[in-house]
Amino acid sequence: PTTGGQRASNPSVPVADDEPAAHHADDGPAGTADQPLLVDEPAATPDGMVWVPGGSYLMGNDQGPPNAEAGKLHDEGPAHEVAIDGFWMDRTEVTNAQFLEFAEATGYQTVAERTPKREDFVGQVPDINDIPAENLVAGSICFNSNFDRSTLRKDVPLWTYQVWEYVKGADWRHPEGPDSSIDDRLDHPVVHVSWDDAMAYCRWAGKRPPTEAECEYAARGGLEGHLIYPWGNDQQPDGKWTMNIWQGEFPYDNDVADGFQKTAPVATFPPNAYGLYDISGNV
Repeated sequence: PTTGGQRASNPSVPVADDEPAAHHADDGPAGTADQPLLVDEPAATPDGMVWVPGGSYLMGNDQGPPNAEAGKLHDEGPAHEVAIDGFWMDRTEVTNAQFLEFAEATGYQTVAERTPKREDFVGQVPDINDIPAENLVAGSICFNSNFDRSTLRKDVPLWTYQVWEYVKGADWRHPEGPDSSIDDRLDHPVVHVSWDDAMAYCRWAGKRPPTEAECEYAARGGLEGHLIYPWGNDQQPDGKWTMNIWQGEFPYDNDVADGFQKTAPVATFPPNAYGLYDISGNV
């Protein structure tokens, strides 16, 4: 989370009364003599957070993601200049231990822990009365390593949904289903949290989620130019994995070259120049 300026993967700043707005170049010059950009840290750094100094950068890109289809529109363009006030951001993702503290203090139940009602799906299906009662069970989406490889098609929209499945009883306490546990993963990032869950956590913590502009700005760590990764354009600097992602051909084989089949403990890999960990990968 963020404050003043944070990630539920990293929450940011202690909460400001108003959501900060990124300043676009088209709006006129960012930072004036009357109200310059906030660059210097205004107070002592809150525990577990780092200060991201204000500044401007070129947000998004015009090229699109790697291997994008020629001529296909993408949601990262056009590139445009954005100016941002400084803010504090959590140095890591929210861990299971932190979310457990929140849940025990408040009694909060995440969306995945609640039994859904037909009314929850108004506008998402043609007729909510057609939803079978046996499908209205608490749970969440998990990767299905036993998907049918003989029928998998990658030439259809949203093809990745063929390798995910709804698992009854899967939630943040039980990441792979009711027989799994976070007992040995308290220092891993919390998973199976919705937007509503993340907002509830941030309110309890006295923080807020970062904006998209703040996320990209913080991820860059002060670097400029068109970058594929937060540290540059080389996926493996010096031949080493610096983030926890799938290695191999997805979804067939994960080589686990980074040492982790699933999530890794937060701060396992090196931070960026601002001191933020797992700004890419892990969750």
